[in-house]
Amino acid sequence: MMLKLDMKKAYDMLDWECLETLLENYGFDKRWCRWVSSCIRTVNFSILFNGEAAEEFKLSRGIRQGDPLSPFLFILMSNALTFLIDKAVSQNQLKGIRLNARCPILTHCLFADETVILGKADHQEAEKILDLIREYGAITGQEVNINKSYVFFSANVPDADKAAIIAHIGFASSNCHTKYLGVPTEWGNSKKETFQFLIHRMEKMREAWKSLLLSHGGKEVLLKAVIQAIPSYIMYLFNLPVNLTK
Repeated sequence: MMLKLDMKKAYDMLDWECLETLLENYGFDKRWCRWVSSCIRTVNFSILFNGEAAEEFKLSRGIRQGDPLSPFLFILMSNALTFLIDKAVSQNQLKGIRLNARCPILTHCLFADETVILGKADHQEAEKILDLIREYGAITGQEVNINKSYVFFSANVPDADKAAIIAHIGFASSNCHTKYLGVPTEWGNSKKETFQFLIHRMEKMREAWKSLLLSHGGKEVLLKAVIQAIPSYIMYLFNLPVNLTK
């Protein structure tokens, strides 16, 4: 099974003390750690009311979105989950999955705030994964948004086992609209139907542009800069069917 986690306000919930401790444990120089701490602790915020800035205030946790340093700090924080999972695997508490007999054990995949955990589809494995998520949350301040998290099962898992695991963990079952890094987690027999969402995105943008008074050159720039870029990532990974590319 595969659990796709959605973190509640991932950047906003990050615990400062945990981040500072992790940076020191990773071996960063203490002076550098103090610089990073100053960057995240000395920031003031203000809210606009009717166009006027209210009194400034400070936060007690979280890192700023849009700050070029924030993604790197978040990734370093996410390594705490990697440590917990690797420890569970070494103690034979988490099995993970293998794509074939010669493939290494796959337990998780982290990319920015996109988190996937892989494991055997049984109650014991599901409970251990939940324990790891709770422990990670207690350490880092992160919290899983259950309503936006999904669980995906392979085809050979009995329906009764699927229902029992879903009821236990509280995650929704994955569907054809669930994606990880922009790629659908479930595929049907038709690749054209699987990648039809690319066409829908292009058509949606095209409809939104109809209200814009653009010259022929302006339309051409939008097509090349935006529309043609939409399928680039998918086409880098997969060969799209000919009847779709036409």
